[in-house]
Amino acid sequence: MREKFIYIIVFFHFVYGGALSLNRYVASETIAGGRVNSVLVLGDGDLSCSQEIAKYIPNLISTTFDSEKEILSKYTEKAIQKAKELGTIHNVDARKLDTYPFCNQCFDRIIFNFPHVPGKMNIRDNRQLLQDFFVSVTANNRLLASHGEVLIALLSGQGGTEIELQDYDDPSIALNAYRASFQLDACAALSGSLRLRCVENFKSFYQARGHRHSTGVNVRNLNTTNAKIHILAKSGIAVSTPAYTAELHVQCQDADALAVSMILTVFSHLDNVTKSYVAQISLVDSYRDYYAFRFVLASRQEPLSREKANNLW
Repeated sequence: MREKFIYIIVFFHFVYGGALSLNRYVASETIAGGRVNSVLVLGDGDLSCSQEIAKYIPNLISTTFDSEKEILSKYTEKAIQKAKELGTIHNVDARKLDTYPFCNQCFDRIIFNFPHVPGKMNIRDNRQLLQDFFVSVTANNRLLASHGEVLIALLSGQGGTEIELQDYDDPSIALNAYRASFQLDACAALSGSLRLRCVENFKSFYQARGHRHSTGVNVRNLNTTNAKIHILAKSGIAVSTPAYTAELHVQCQDADALAVSMILTVFSHLDNVTKSYVAQISLVDSYRDYYAFRFVLASRQEPLSREKANNLW
């Protein structure tokens, strides 16, 4: 038997629009139905996002990736004043959340807007950033409440969900766009518990900034046109989920093996756990007495990472 895994994705359309996104960021309940009493904001450039949210949810911890000196250099004295008013914690790496004092607290909502690796754009580095962030969130079971949610805003096309790809009529162009994205739901699956529950249009309630090392008014503003908020939680049905294919090659002398009965026979030899992840089985190739069957593995009930999919076989 020879196995071959190729990454693909299955999409489920679920999007909301409407008023300014501030309403979503300060909502009194999470997507899982829990009450929001505490919020953690990560990577807030000039603290404008945290400042707006704090007006509605006072129990908020704001953080920046930059040092106080870097904040002053990029955003001027106004940002430093915001940081002092908020009690902002500087030099916080979203990939290592369990190393900071606040890791012993429990948050109902964690916000990480427009995450990206500083410097020249690198898709792999940004995927790794998201992967490490999601793992960091769940490494400490206490950090995110069981009813909590994670909000991540990404620029147009970065998420890799159906929302970004649905306008492409040509499947090959859509596939290229997906390959160029952050592939958010696949990154989240590595956490073992987080899944994408909803995607909403991002309508800015503050001026999002880039990480370009310039000063004052010359700091680059992000173009958030068509940006999306991705909402993840530890429970519920995923609206966009990674899927994986496995090819099973078998040899059979019986020409009738091409019948559906053979597919059922192959399926019957899988254990119950693997069966629960099989979304589709199809005959994809045959040569003489060799037959290749393709299994699509996916789950909307729980995150399925590439490693877990490989282990199913």
